[in-house]
Amino acid sequence: MSESGLQALAEALERAGAPWVAAAVHGLVSGWLAAGGAPASEQVAAELLGRPASRDDTVLQNLATALDPVLQTTRQALDDPLLGFMPWLPGDEAPLSERVQALGDWAEGFGLGFALGTRDLQAALPPTAAEVLRDLAELSRATTERADGDETEEAAFAEVYEYLRMAVLTLREEMHALRRAAP
Repeated sequence: MSESGLQALAEALERAGAPWVAAAVHGLVSGWLAAGGAPASEQVAAELLGRPASRDDTVLQNLATALDPVLQTTRQALDDPLLGFMPWLPGDEAPLSERVQALGDWAEGFGLGFALGTRDLQAALPPTAAEVLRDLAELSRATTERADGDETEEAAFAEVYEYLRMAVLTLREEMHALRRAAP
């Protein structure tokens, strides 16, 4: 996602008074979609605002409108046969500490979105899913206390980011297979 898209999402969340950061919202949307869910933007907005979806709620509807491109872009990226999915985080020009915090926020949002996307499943999750979810829970506790941005830390961040990206794609494939096999 472009920096402008991330900024537009952050501004929409602020206008709505939603207590969420943009990276966490993209994580939530990604988790919901990776789980095989098909949330409407109104559902996502209702979750973010902690209230029921209503056509009469102007704040909710405005946020839902801002979420439409997030859902569409994320769905397309997850479906990309060239594995083009990328978590929405600040770019490389942002301080490493900011990127580490955003990665933790993204992972936390993903866990919540995945839970929302699997609440209709009666089948047990595949073992790989449980492992990925544990890893994401660990990543959600990422700290920035030692993130100076030296070459070693940058390389470690890039490695964790790539693991996260591929884990999401693997989890999505497993969940789609599980849903196809479910009665």
